Amino acid sequence: AGGPLGFWSNISDVGSIFRVYEVGSRLSVNLPSGASLKLIRSDNDKANGCGVLIIPGGGYEVVAGDYEGASWAPIFNDLGYTVGVLKYTVPPTAPDGPMTQALEAMQYMRDNDAEWNIANGEIGVMGFSAGGHLASTVATHTSGTECPAFQVLFYPVITMDASYTHSGSRQNLLGSNPSSDLVNLDRKSVV
Repeated sequence: AGGPLGFWSNISDVGSIFRVYEVGSRLSVNLPSGASLKLIRSDNDKANGCGVLIIPGGGYEVVAGDYEGASWAPIFNDLGYTVGVLKYTVPPTAPDGPMTQALEAMQYMRDNDAEWNIANGEIGVMGFSAGGHLASTVATHTSGTECPAFQVLFYPVITMDASYTHSGSRQNLLGSNPSSDLVNLDRKSVV
């Protein structure tokens, strides 16, 4: 893992061309809401009992590639975390669609915690750009057992206020002429 492939013996610097990353068991799950969840389990000998749900960005128009998703699995697996990567429906069919799908993914991870080395049930969220908006919304609009144990945000969309936000994310999530209640929903929290 992380080393050169042995059958490339005629190339002197294979390490700069290819890297092999072996991560734990994988499973792709189609969730009832239409989203999918890719699970990558940490190795038994490294498992710390925690998980992280990674939510890629893409302006609520596309779901960004592996660089904002599964490419992070080897890092977290090495630290003992089981990784879930959410592929949510874009464009959203309703403003609450991505949130519903993220909560569904977290619930799936909780319901199957023993199988996926999440023994203590601590699951955090991590998101990039629009996925950072979704991760922060999950963290601030949930309570009790739904609430993530931690959040990590990379260049998140942090508001839907037109004067500050990424206009494409706002348009794709809320539509052309959203109500002020819908725009300000991200400012409200149940915790």
